[in-house]
Amino acid sequence: MLQLIDFLARHPAYCVAGVIALAVLARLAAGRLDRMRILGHFEGSGRRVVACRWVPFGPGWYGNLYSRIYRVEWMERGGEAGTAFVKTSMLGGVYVTPGGIAHAGGRRKRTLLKQENALLRARVDELEEQLRERR
Repeated sequence: MLQLIDFLARHPAYCVAGVIALAVLARLAAGRLDRMRILGHFEGSGRRVVACRWVPFGPGWYGNLYSRIYRVEWMERGGEAGTAFVKTSMLGGVYVTPGGIAHAGGRRKRTLLKQENALLRARVDELEEQLRERR
């Protein structure tokens, strides 16, 4: 033990490298645990997580040193997609930021757009027919 202390006293760069390596390993472990916590939160409510990315300067980052922020994209059971910013920490659980949820796409929306498109095409055909009759 004394030999190790003597070695580190003569070579402080190894101490710095060791501290940096421990910090990186701790951050990687925290990220892995965060993702597991987020997956459990979303999949527990019937959603399938498509992407989960760490956003160090996402909404609400200022003044909160212990929470990490992720941008999560998911698919609902009906096919709709959603996106939200999520805060999480080891003891704080998962917090979906208000106003961060935006649903877009999905089968239902495509079906409604196809129906509207068909109605508009029929109306255009009707107006073209009226225009031909006037000539």
